[in-house]
Amino acid sequence: MAEADRLLETHGIGKAQAPANPAAADLFRSFCERAETAPKALEVENRFFAGYGKSELDWSRPVHGILGDFKGDSMQMMGMLLQRLEACKEQYIFLGNPPPFNGGWHFTALDDFEHPTQKDLDPSWRNIRIWHKVNYVASQTEKGEVALVPKEEFDPKNKHQGAIAISSTFKLATIFLTGGLMPHTLNATLLADGSDAAALLLKHLELKTRVAAIGHGLDVLLALGALKGFEAAHFPNQEHLLRINGLQPSGSPVCACAREGLELVTAGFWGQATAEPFFAALGLGSAAAEPRAADVGRAVRVRSAETAFCWDAGKLQQLKGTCITGDPAAPTVAVLVDDVADPIEAYTMIDHLIQLKFNAHLISHSQDERRARNPSAG
Repeated sequence: MAEADRLLETHGIGKAQAPANPAAADLFRSFCERAETAPKALEVENRFFAGYGKSELDWSRPVHGILGDFKGDSMQMMGMLLQRLEACKEQYIFLGNPPPFNGGWHFTALDDFEHPTQKDLDPSWRNIRIWHKVNYVASQTEKGEVALVPKEEFDPKNKHQGAIAISSTFKLATIFLTGGLMPHTLNATLLADGSDAAALLLKHLELKTRVAAIGHGLDVLLALGALKGFEAAHFPNQEHLLRINGLQPSGSPVCACAREGLELVTAGFWGQATAEPFFAALGLGSAAAEPRAADVGRAVRVRSAETAFCWDAGKLQQLKGTCITGDPAAPTVAVLVDDVADPIEAYTMIDHLIQLKFNAHLISHSQDERRARNPSAG
């Protein structure tokens, strides 16, 4: 509990007010002061999952690995996965770059969904922040063997220290790759060309470890180019992404495919139609086996009162229909936005265009969805 309180304090969480000295303070204050911005009070439940440390693990039993990013989205995926692993009393570790702050703790965004169908899940999965702690780091032995190092023993100046070579007797039983934006930042950082983490994944594929990918989590494997010929469930409307990478679309929201001893379990997205079938394909029981909401296994739960600042682009004075009007002589640009866009990124882009007096068209497919529900809608 003390460590959880420290982490919340480090990030200024639980103050129920705007932080006194935020990062990019000028940008934050100008954002809060805009007429289109309104504060919203939030009651947040922070769930801290420490995973399993070296002294807690029994490698004679299955140990699952979850790749994580320092600030991920896909809260429902990560939270529901960890809750199910706890309910089934499975051992799991978090893999990632150990940042020099927070003791290796990472956290998810609030209610940041990868696909609109996620909003149809149990309404109790709202305003939850999932924290998870890096337990092991990808490395290599002095002989150049692919290896894992317990985070507490990892020394970036001597990455061979504490390294345990991956082998048929020391490997992960399942590697989980959640969706959202997380895979893209992992591909750019943790899994950069020739990285130890990329070698770790490839070694596990060679040793026929089961891989489970959700949504765009599959993109991590596509970037490695190591799954050609497999059948997989794809993110909605992304069938071409599989075909151009040598995979076959399964045509179903959840798919389990085995080839030459390697098993790939995929869910195209996380929602009512996929959550339980995905767990079933992995042998992770049913929702009936889960603990009560008040008891999530080894997790620590801390509630916090917070303030979110919501920006409504529809209230912009410069907005006429879907167009932002600026100087007639200035360029006209397109801004592609959607209901799963990162709001602060959309804001900073649009605000900058307004400052430059550019003209901009806001483009989204939401009008098409509304028309599909009501053909008479404009």
